[in-house]
Amino acid sequence: MNADASSSSVTVSSPPAAPSPAPPPPRFSGEHNYAPYTDDPEAGYSSEEMVLQQRHIIDDQDVHLDVLSRSITRQRDLSLQINDELDVHTGLLEGLDDDMDRTGSNLTKARRRLDRVARGAKEHGSTVMIALLILVLLILIIVFKT
Repeated sequence: MNADASSSSVTVSSPPAAPSPAPPPPRFSGEHNYAPYTDDPEAGYSSEEMVLQQRHIIDDQDVHLDVLSRSITRQRDLSLQINDELDVHTGLLEGLDDDMDRTGSNLTKARRRLDRVARGAKEHGSTVMIALLILVLLILIIVFKT
């Protein structure tokens, strides 16, 4: 190797870098356009631009919070209405349950009475038949005698 080639240095000059344009301020549609991070302090926002961007972000967040607040209020009102409706239906179901219990006990009493009548008819069936035949005979005598 040549000693002159190793000790000499070659300087290459590069053209100066053009400053990058500042990104547009964020839109209010909920999309935020952030500039990629660079170590170049000259390429960043000025303090006025940063304050303006922060105000836009805060305003956008306020709009979103207002929408969220209205949505939560609607859900709260809806849940209160559902609760009231459930209270009404609970009362109706309790009333229906009481009516069903009362009707069930009345049916049980009527069934017992019918069982008693059926048992009496079995035990005294011949007596009832004789009484009916006597009644028919009396009616026939009265009809044919006149």
